[in-house]
Amino acid sequence: RAGIGQYHLMVGYPTCTYFSGDGEAIDVMSQILERRALNTLRDGNTTFDKGTYRVRVFTERTAWYGILAARMATVSGEYAEQSRQVIVTEARRLCSESVSSSECDEIVAMLKEEVLSSFRSSPSSLADMVIHATCNGDLDLQHMHNQLYRLNRVTPRRIREVAQKYFSKGHCYALIKPA
Repeated sequence: RAGIGQYHLMVGYPTCTYFSGDGEAIDVMSQILERRALNTLRDGNTTFDKGTYRVRVFTERTAWYGILAARMATVSGEYAEQSRQVIVTEARRLCSESVSSSECDEIVAMLKEEVLSSFRSSPSSLADMVIHATCNGDLDLQHMHNQLYRLNRVTPRRIREVAQKYFSKGHCYALIKPA
């Protein structure tokens, strides 16, 4: 559309499916990547009208596929490439360096709170969780209900193992340029 000056970038890594034992470690990795990308690409940028913004990293798992994806917007192709390189570099770093126990514990606690708050105070989020679970074959909801247990098992060592498994295969990306 004429007048739009943003570049939109998405970088993705294929991951595991819904019932995989790697899912919660991948969820933690996505939050680590988002924090690191925000620190480098957004908070580290001090020049107005330059750099990358709207950095978001998320995971999606179904019975058929899984993906960890980072999406962001930026003002130029140069910053889009810089953003892609930051995501790839940070993903490689998760393969080669252990995250600190405190960083891991903090993100696990945050993800556990998100799950618990769905049960405590967000009927629509809980309904979405139930729909997602049943659509992916979790008809008795056991996998969904065991999510907190699986999050408790995520450690820095586990994050590194899972990162090596999925981030060493390469990535794909899409870039939408202004008209």
